[in-house]
Amino acid sequence: MGEAKLKVELIAFTPHPDSTAATAAHICYAGVDVNALKEKVSPDHAKKLIKHLAAAGHLSPLEHVSFTFAVEGISRACSHQLVRHRIASYCLTGDTLIKGARQKSKNYKRFTIKSLFDRTLTSYGRSRLKLIRLNSLDEDKQEFDKGKIKNIFYTGKNEVWEVKLKDGKSIKATPNHRFLTKNGWLPLRDIAQTKPKLAVNGIICQNPNFALLRDKDWLYEKYNCKNFTQEEIANSLGCSKHTVRSWVRRHGLQKEIGGLHGHEPKRGYCWKLNRERTCEERVRVSEQMKGANNPQWKGGITRESVQLRREISPELRKSVYQRDGFRCKLCQKVGGQLTLHHKIPLYADKTKNTDADNLVTLCRECHRKVNNNENKYAALFGTNPVHYHSKSKGCYRTIKLEEIESITPRGFEDTYDIAMDGPHHNFVANGFVVHNSQQSQRYVKEGGFNFVVPPKIKANKEAYKEFLEAIEAARKSYDDMLKTAPAEDARFLLPNACETRIILTMNTRSLYNFFEHRLCTRAQWEIRALAQEMLKLCKEAAPELFAETDAKCAKLGYCPEKDSCGKFPLKKDVIKEKD
Repeated sequence: MGEAKLKVELIAFTPHPDSTAATAAHICYAGVDVNALKEKVSPDHAKKLIKHLAAAGHLSPLEHVSFTFAVEGISRACSHQLVRHRIASYCLTGDTLIKGARQKSKNYKRFTIKSLFDRTLTSYGRSRLKLIRLNSLDEDKQEFDKGKIKNIFYTGKNEVWEVKLKDGKSIKATPNHRFLTKNGWLPLRDIAQTKPKLAVNGIICQNPNFALLRDKDWLYEKYNCKNFTQEEIANSLGCSKHTVRSWVRRHGLQKEIGGLHGHEPKRGYCWKLNRERTCEERVRVSEQMKGANNPQWKGGITRESVQLRREISPELRKSVYQRDGFRCKLCQKVGGQLTLHHKIPLYADKTKNTDADNLVTLCRECHRKVNNNENKYAALFGTNPVHYHSKSKGCYRTIKLEEIESITPRGFEDTYDIAMDGPHHNFVANGFVVHNSQQSQRYVKEGGFNFVVPPKIKANKEAYKEFLEAIEAARKSYDDMLKTAPAEDARFLLPNACETRIILTMNTRSLYNFFEHRLCTRAQWEIRALAQEMLKLCKEAAPELFAETDAKCAKLGYCPEKDSCGKFPLKKDVIKEKD
């Protein structure tokens, strides 16, 4: 354990940054192709054009040039500033599918991240965005919860890598974007080295052949041309016939079994008979929809539950009511229509069916709330959460770890990022559980951690001594807590002075804004030191782009803050002099 020192390294940036920015500025009105245009953009011309763009405030072409920094030796307090103000980006491509949380209707929606960003551009879109809930993982319960969107950002063109899993899922993200693994949150750059299993949202593609159902031509050939039955196709792929039926409908490949009703086959259209079913047909359809044969089957015990509940004798029922004082455990209402509820559901443990300790008194209304939401009320009843029961091999409520098939660079693309409201700062993208990029104190044990000391505290002997004593007390408490609690809980004892590491990717436009505000002498000392180190590296990599980069006051000629450091006069004083 000791004092941390700031270290900033430029680990990647857009090749030929000056000419890239100049080419991007010319491309909208150029009459030649890109290759010919690149030959025309000389270094001198690029230098003049970049200076003109910066002076005129036309900075959108600069978004195509990005820089990635590895930062060590900063405090958690400084990293919180970066995350809170969304200075850096940990991004996904615009075609990434974001999964919405399941609503009361039992359905869920998927959105591309670009379509969500487009909603931020209009007042109506922003109002609707507030109503959308996304799947967010509760890391403590290992179950998905409903997450609220705080904001969505366009982060310019960045280098992206494509990750493919052996179950067929794929995603394109920047090398800094973090994914959930068995060992915690890791950036894609590190994942490419070790290739650990990645967490997905539990919807399992049973084998790579399952992806064939998404291929309309393949399914058309099998189902419509070769006349394979849905069950035969399902057996060949290792899935259920109901899954095949669903994809047949999505592609509009249903076969005629009755009248067309004047409609051509199309996605979402359900074929219907133009006559009433016979009695025999109704019986057959009824049998097909019972229990596990029903395509909506999610597991459970169905009619068996009726028999199990008959085992609860009237004497046992009355004794539980008397024990609870004929009071609903949830709303505390006495009397009325009461019923018994199994704290640990029957689908989780049938042996506790007649266990009085597993039975609790609820009113009818509260019983409807608790049923199928047992985990939500587990703490109230003093039980542990149980996994949702299902006979299928996958369930959207839990995560699953999948092996990586390949990680491939895919050039530069427009990228976007989502800021989620707490407490779960993650969401599901293309089936992957993703997060913002900052070192996790949940899985990285901080025993003997380094720390950052503010200069003014270090200059004061008494304050410095008191600071070190507080750090040592925090370290000791943390080490002691690790003996009785997991690291994810012990981290709550760590101070903001604790050192962290972070990967930052910022395009040139974002860097201009960052430097203008954080190079100011009134900026917080630690983030100002970080900005100075980053600017030094940027000037070495792209001298023309950052030739005149400085604090905002240097460009304006006056201080835009309430109080000036003295280097430039205040805005109000400049206006008085002109008058």
